[in-house]
Amino acid sequence: MSRPKLVVFTKLFWPNGGGAELATYLIVKDILSKRFDLTIVSGTEELNPGILPNIKYIYSPLLKASTKPELLLKMFLRQQALGKLIEATDVVYIPSNALLPIAILSKKISPRAKIVIHLHDYQPIAYSAAVLQNMDPGLRSDLFVERYDHNSIIKTILTGICRPINKLYRIALDYADIIIVVSKRQLEIYTKYITTIKNKAVVIYNLLPPIELLDKEPEKTPFFLYTGGGRFTKGFHGLLQAAI
Repeated sequence: MSRPKLVVFTKLFWPNGGGAELATYLIVKDILSKRFDLTIVSGTEELNPGILPNIKYIYSPLLKASTKPELLLKMFLRQQALGKLIEATDVVYIPSNALLPIAILSKKISPRAKIVIHLHDYQPIAYSAAVLQNMDPGLRSDLFVERYDHNSIIKTILTGICRPINKLYRIALDYADIIIVVSKRQLEIYTKYITTIKNKAVVIYNLLPPIELLDKEPEKTPFFLYTGGGRFTKGFHGLLQAAI
């Protein structure tokens, strides 16, 4: 008996990208590849040799763009290229925040296909994909994130101009059959601002990556390692304030 077909649409594929791409890779490798006839479509040109043996991988230049407006324009102008893949599949899985509008295309092209959206951030709520503590998502918070995360006045201005297109990402949730979130807290935040997803949202924690155990003798002077990066939204400013 043939297995159901599933296509994964992701802007980048591991080891390109960050935490969301690592989570997608682990789900594809450890779960989806064992249950589906799987195709991955990504803007990453080449996979690392041996990373996913016996998996069909398609590089799509349509998914390679530096901004969300550029990506949306490419997708909607060349939707026929994506349509052939969608018509032939049973399930469309979208774990990449930039590609959520593919859910809209998928349902229009193949109403029978099941659409699964995996949310690793807050893209449908905020153009910056970030929700800050003590600040409701909106124009002010988006400008704040862009200004302090990327330290670019130009990006901050463009965010204010392009922000209305984020409605598409919110509408995309209406076309999903299942919405996966990665924690109970994330679900609470989403249902606070988008109540309509409550009945189709489920919490599934990210899989743990393989962890190599290392032996290390402690130094006489304690050494602190912070792995969150220097971005404002990753909390580095909080670490500095605590240290002071």
